Amino acid sequence: MDQYRQQNGSLAGLFTTGLSDIVAATKAVAAASEAQALSVDPHAVDSMLKKLTEMQDALAKVQRQSVQLSNKTPLGGGYAEEIGAVNGQLGEQVVGEIIPEMSRAIDDLDIEQEKASPITIGKYDATQVAAPRGGQAGCEVFIPVTDSSTVEITANLKSSSTDTAAACERATKAAELIAPKLP
Repeated sequence: MDQYRQQNGSLAGLFTTGLSDIVAATKAVAAASEAQALSVDPHAVDSMLKKLTEMQDALAKVQRQSVQLSNKTPLGGGYAEEIGAVNGQLGEQVVGEIIPEMSRAIDDLDIEQEKASPITIGKYDATQVAAPRGGQAGCEVFIPVTDSSTVEITANLKSSSTDTAAACERATKAAELIAPKLP
């Protein structure tokens, strides 16, 4: 175990390898989507939200059972005792550092602010995003026309408005007027 620490650092590295890469990639995708450089399939968003919720629930369950996880495993004496001590250390590190870090990473994604839903506009399978970027006064409709082009219709009400449904109604009406003119 000491050899592992000398070569690779903490035991947490065993569990968090790649977590920061996943978080960074997810944030990059979110930024690209926000900049309208990427169209997001609403089914993929729903699936991702479901999986993240399941992951948060699993982390909470492990956290609740933390006493068991951080116990030193009674394996006997000598080398077995060392292994038992390492198991206890690893459990403490998982409970004290890794689970909170993973939970923060999931919370930081903050992806529930936007609600994407599939809609049909003319002959097109479109996506409606109610209250994009947390603003309740707006709505966006994305119509994928080709593999490389998407028409975006944005409707905004007065900034003091909280009527997202009215904004979505405007965006949808505008999209329905535009759709027949698209290839």
